[in-house]
Amino acid sequence: MTGTAQGAIRQELIERSFERAAERLGDITPAVFARYYRAYPKARACFEEHGLGKPHELQGEMVAQVVFFIMEWHREFSWTRYAWASTVPHHIETLHIPPAYFIGLSDAVIDTVLDTVPADCAEERECWEALRASSHELFASAAAG
Repeated sequence: MTGTAQGAIRQELIERSFERAAERLGDITPAVFARYYRAYPKARACFEEHGLGKPHELQGEMVAQVVFFIMEWHREFSWTRYAWASTVPHHIETLHIPPAYFIGLSDAVIDTVLDTVPADCAEERECWEALRASSHELFASAAAG
């Protein structure tokens, strides 16, 4: 199977997962941030500070951005890599956001969606874990500058 064909299959699996999560949870943002703040309780202050009085709107924007990057992962990986390579250092240097907060939010989105994937959907789960591993590499590279 070519990389393009495999990417298309993984894209279909990701879309299926997001559709299932939306059917079960509706807006995934509250579930994502409940998980995220359990892992990174100090991150709440960053959303308060940078949310300009509207931290819930910033939370929604950040989840939407992570979902967008995940949706584009297999379609436009070079673009996704470039976008994160510029976005992550900007947030770290300018806004003083700890690098772990980025991967933590990405993991919270992935884990929230994975919670809705049936245990017997091994290929779908494997796709998400491969995406997680790849995103960890990308974040580490972007954070290193």
